Amino acid sequence: MGLYKLIRQKPKDAGIRGTIESYDEDCVTGEEIANQTVAHTLENTRFLIPAGQYRIVVSESPKFGTLMPLITRVPGRTGIRIHFGSKPQHSRGCVLVTRRAEYVALVEKLIREQNNYEPIYLNIVQL
Repeated sequence: MGLYKLIRQKPKDAGIRGTIESYDEDCVTGEEIANQTVAHTLENTRFLIPAGQYRIVVSESPKFGTLMPLITRVPGRTGIRIHFGSKPQHSRGCVLVTRRAEYVALVEKLIREQNNYEPIYLNIVQL
């Protein structure tokens, strides 16, 4: 199972920075173990996804015509993706990965997990 956590920092101006971490859960206690930062993020504070747990599916984006992570079951929203971007204005609700190499590595990892039929989840938390 692919488990990821988006940890948001405090908002600054129109953007909120954060990190996506991968982790595992202890099968007995359910506690998180082995957290590792995989990407640095930026979101537009006007269009934030509510905190919670979401399933991620890598699918072709109709807008960009390439495989991109789709965050599913966002209340009242559709088409919310994780993609590369450097300014909060580049997002109307999507999670931007601010470093291209991190974005490419994240997408490749998610595709491998999906190809192995592993469910992928993103927990969004606010510090």
